[in-house]
Amino acid sequence: MATPEYHSPLLRIALILSITLLGLSGCKKDEANTNIDHHLYLAESYVNQGQLNAAILEAKTVLQANPGNPRAIFVISKTMAVSGDHNSAEIKLSELAKSDPTNKDYVFALVDTLIALKKQHSALFELTEYEKAGGTLNAEFYTLKGDVTTLSGEFSDAKKLYNKSLDISQNHTDSFLGLAKIAHLEKKIQEREAFSKKALDSSPNHLKTWLWKAAVAMEEKEYYNAEIAFSNALLEMQQFDTMTATKYLTLNGMVKALIAQGKTEDALRYSDTLSHSPQGKLQSSFKDAIGSFKAGDVSAAEETFKEIFLQAPGHGATGTALGIISYNKGDLVEAEKYLSRALAGGDDVPIETYKLLAITRLKLSQTKDSIDIINNGLKAFGESADLYSIQGIAYNDLEMPNESRAAYNKALKLDPTNVAALLSLASLNADQKRYTDAWNIYDNFLNRIPTHIIALQGAAAVSAADNKLDRALNRIKAIAKANPNHPNPTIVLGVTYLKQREFSDALIYGEQALKIDPNSKAALRLLTTAHYAVARNLLAEEDLPGALTAIRKAYELSPNSVTIMLAIVNLQVRTDKIEAAKNIAEEFIKANPERHEGHEVLGDISIKLNNFSAAASNLKKAWGVTQNHLLGMKLFRAQNALRQDEDAVSHLTQWTSSSNLPESYFTLAMAYQEMKQPAKAIPQYEAVLQIQPDHIITLNNIAWLYQEAGNENALRIGKKAYELAPKSAAVADTYGWILVLNGQKTQGIEILEKAAKIDPSNKDVQKHIEEAKGK
Repeated sequence: MATPEYHSPLLRIALILSITLLGLSGCKKDEANTNIDHHLYLAESYVNQGQLNAAILEAKTVLQANPGNPRAIFVISKTMAVSGDHNSAEIKLSELAKSDPTNKDYVFALVDTLIALKKQHSALFELTEYEKAGGTLNAEFYTLKGDVTTLSGEFSDAKKLYNKSLDISQNHTDSFLGLAKIAHLEKKIQEREAFSKKALDSSPNHLKTWLWKAAVAMEEKEYYNAEIAFSNALLEMQQFDTMTATKYLTLNGMVKALIAQGKTEDALRYSDTLSHSPQGKLQSSFKDAIGSFKAGDVSAAEETFKEIFLQAPGHGATGTALGIISYNKGDLVEAEKYLSRALAGGDDVPIETYKLLAITRLKLSQTKDSIDIINNGLKAFGESADLYSIQGIAYNDLEMPNESRAAYNKALKLDPTNVAALLSLASLNADQKRYTDAWNIYDNFLNRIPTHIIALQGAAAVSAADNKLDRALNRIKAIAKANPNHPNPTIVLGVTYLKQREFSDALIYGEQALKIDPNSKAALRLLTTAHYAVARNLLAEEDLPGALTAIRKAYELSPNSVTIMLAIVNLQVRTDKIEAAKNIAEEFIKANPERHEGHEVLGDISIKLNNFSAAASNLKKAWGVTQNHLLGMKLFRAQNALRQDEDAVSHLTQWTSSSNLPESYFTLAMAYQEMKQPAKAIPQYEAVLQIQPDHIITLNNIAWLYQEAGNENALRIGKKAYELAPKSAAVADTYGWILVLNGQKTQGIEILEKAAKIDPSNKDVQKHIEEAKGK
C-alpha cells in the first residue's frame, strides 16, 4: 500500500515550523555547551592563578546550567583544599575518583588531600586502586607514592619511588623535594641542601620547596634564611585573592622570624597585614569563644567557633576546639572532620589533638588511619605514653597482638601508672589466656584505684575464665564494703551474678547499687536487665503470668527502653491483653515521638487482629520516621492484603529512588517476587548486585528467577551463591536443584544431599532429592 500524501497547507506549515524549531534548539544547545566550556576554562584558569573566589563563581555558574559537571566539581574541590577545607575536598574528590578511577587529576588531587589529613593508608589505597584500574603511572604517581611512603616512615622505599619518578622526568621538582625531606629526617644536611637546590633549580618559584625551607630554617633557628624563604613563598602567594590557611601561616612564620632577628618594624608591618586578614580579625572572636567554653557555656562557644571555622577552615586551634566539643557530644564523624582539619592547618597543633583524633578514628573503625595519626604524633612530639597506649589498642583491633604488646610496654616504660596501657595489657593477657598475668595487673591496679569500673570488670571476667570466680567475688565484696558510698563494686557484683544466671543475687546487688546512687545509669541498667532476664527465664518455662510480672518491673524502671517495651507488648498480646499492649505502645509514642517502634508495634498488633487497614495506617507512620527492610515488607504485606497493589510498592519505589541503598532495591525485589512478578523483581535484584556483588540472598533468589526465566546465567550465579555460603541449606538447595534442571544430575544430587545434612527438617530439599533421583 502506497504512503498517502498530505497536501494540507496547515500541515506543511507545522512541519516547517517543527524543523525550524529543531534547528533552533540544536543551535541553543550548541551555544549552551560552548558557554559551559568557556566558564569551565575560566574556572580552571582562575584556580591555577590563585583567584579562588573567581574560580568558585565560574564553577557555580557551570553547575547551575549543568548540575553534577565533574570538571566544575573538581575546581570547587581544589579551591576547598587550597583554602584549608581538606575534609570537604576529600568528600567531593572521593566521589569524582569513584566515577572515573583512571582520571589522574581526580585521584592525585584526592591523594594530596589525604596526605594533608595524615591519612597515608587511605592515600596508598587510592593509588593502588588507580594502578589496578589501569591509570597512567607517570612521574607524579611515583612522587605521590613516595610522599605517602615517607609519611609512613619507610624512607628506603620512598627513595626508590622518588628516583623512579626522576627516571621518567629528570627534573621533577616534587621528587627532589621528597628526597630533600628524607635527607633532613636522616640528618644528612649536605644531601638535603643538594636536593633542595635541585628542586629550586628545576622550578625557582616552587611554593612547596620555599615553605619547607622556611620550616627547616625556623627549626634550626636560622632566622635570616627563614625570612628569605618566607619572602619567596609570599611572592608566590601574592596572586591569591583570599587569605588562605597557608598564606596566613606563612605570614605568621615571617613575623616570628623577623622578631627573632630584632627586626621589630618589619615584623609590625606583617603583623598589621595579619590583623586585617579574616583570620586575624577572628582572633578576638576566638578568645571570646575560649572564654565561653571555660565558663561552661559550650553552646555559645560552639556557635562562635563555627563562625570562625566558616571563614578560616584551616585554623588549627578552632578545629581542635570544635573537635573536642563534637567528641564530647558523641558526634564522632563531626569530631573527626574538625580534628583532621586542625592537623591539616599545621600551626602549633598540640599533642592532645593527635591523641583525640587517633581515638576518634579508632571508634569510627578507621584503624589504619588512626595508626597514621599516632605515628605522625610520635614524629612531631617524640615518645608519648598515651600515644603508645592508643597504638597498642589499634594494633589489637587489627589482630596484631605482638605489636600491641610492644606498644603497651613502651607506654609503661615511659609511665608505669598509665591507666590505658595497664588495663589494655591486662585485657590482652586475658585474650591470650595468660590469666595469672592479667589478674596480677588488675589486682595491683585495684590497690591503687579500687573503684575503677573497667579494672573491677576485668578482674571478674579473667577470674571467671580461669575458673577462679570466688577469688574475684571476695576481692570485689571487700572493696564494696570499704567503699559503701560508691556504686561501681556493687554494680560489678550484680553484673557478674547476672552472667552466672544467679538472678536473685543480681537483683539484690542491682537494688543496692541504685540505693547508693539513684542517678547511676549503670545501676538502673543492671536492675532493669536483671528483671528482663528473669522474665525471659520464666517465659522459657512457659510461666507467662510470672514473666509478665517480671517484665512489668523492668518496664517501670525503663519505660523508654525499646527492648523492654517490645517485650511487655509481646507478652501482653500473648496473654490476650490487647488493649493494655496498645496503651503501652501509645505511651511509648508520646514519650518518644522521634522513634518508629511504637507505631510499628501498633501495626503488628493490628496485623495479628487481621485489621490490615489500621496496620497500614500505623506502619505508614513508622515508615515516615525510618526506613528498613523489615518495616518495608510489613507495610507492603498490609497494603497487599488490602488489594492495594500499586500502593503496596509505592513506598518501596520511592525509597529506591531517594536512597540508592542496596537494602531498598532488595526489599522492592522481594515485594515483586511475593506478588509473583519476576520480570519486575529481577532488575531490582540486579541493582543490588551492582552495589553489593556478594549479597548472598540476592544471588540465591536471582539465580532461581533466572532459572525460571531460562536465563543462562542461573547456573553461574547459583554457584557463586553456594561458594559464598556453602553451609546454607537454602542456598545449597537452589544451586543443587538448578544443577539437576540443567542436566548435571549427579552433582546436583550431591549438593542437595549436603543441604539435607545441614537442615534435615527442610521439606523442600527432601522433595528435590526425591524428584532428582526419580528423573
